[in-house]
Amino acid sequence: MGMRQGLGYKYHGPARRLSDFVTFMEARGAETISTALAMKWVTLIGRQPSWSIRLTDVRCFAQHLAYFEP
Repeated sequence: MGMRQGLGYKYHGPARRLSDFVTFMEARGAETISTALAMKWVTLIGRQPSWSIRLTDVRCFAQHLAYFEP
């Protein structure tokens, strides 16, 4: 991600949201991303339009982690 940011990509929103998601996981003692856990975090806020953005962030994060720890 550092290289992409150096090339001008902006990750402020996704980085903040993923940090929030990891904090959410840690608070629940979760070590694995599950659909139920992701959906619980995504729907914590009441504004439905942002759910898809939050879900996309978590899905991409989970896909990235799957390369290292299936």
